[in-house]
Amino acid sequence: MKRCYYALSILCVMVLGGCFMGSYGPHMPEVLPRELGEKDAKTVLAFFYFMDDPAHPNSQTDSISMNFAKDAPAIKEIFQKYSRFDKVVISSNPISSSTHIAAYVSEPPHSTWWCAVAAVTLFVIPCYQEAVAYHVKFDVHVNQVMKKRYEYDISKKVAYWVAFAPFFFGNPLLYGHTDALKAVTFEFLKAAEQDGHL
Repeated sequence: MKRCYYALSILCVMVLGGCFMGSYGPHMPEVLPRELGEKDAKTVLAFFYFMDDPAHPNSQTDSISMNFAKDAPAIKEIFQKYSRFDKVVISSNPISSSTHIAAYVSEPPHSTWWCAVAAVTLFVIPCYQEAVAYHVKFDVHVNQVMKKRYEYDISKKVAYWVAFAPFFFGNPLLYGHTDALKAVTFEFLKAAEQDGHL
């Protein structure tokens, strides 16, 4: 009896988890990474990634929820590929580098009353949501002095409907929030370089 209960619970989670199709934006442009010869030798860029959320105040990367576990490596990848810095490190200590970036992500409240109604019906009633999913801030510190804050929004377009359940395994192929975070990190990097802060 217990096995049947567990199997049914797992099936319900998979079905309800697969009842959505969606995508996040913006999208990363097609840009070639910087060549090694284009980077400044022996330069280090340090950054840290914070959840700007009461549940995770200034949290370490390893305490971030599974949804955000890939975010810090994604930011590092963009800095490593496209910045002028020879080395990129994750460090919460601005003293360790003359240039330090604090990246924050927060989730604004969403007006989802219709989707809440749809959830009660197990998404037999469909629901569509288009909103700002995350707000991302980048603070640039040079020699421990904050130079500028850059702010970006990550949008999402998502539809919930029980008819999407058969496509459960297709959802990971869609443009996720980590992909959109890479895009805004690239936008930030270009803007900060134009301003002369990086």
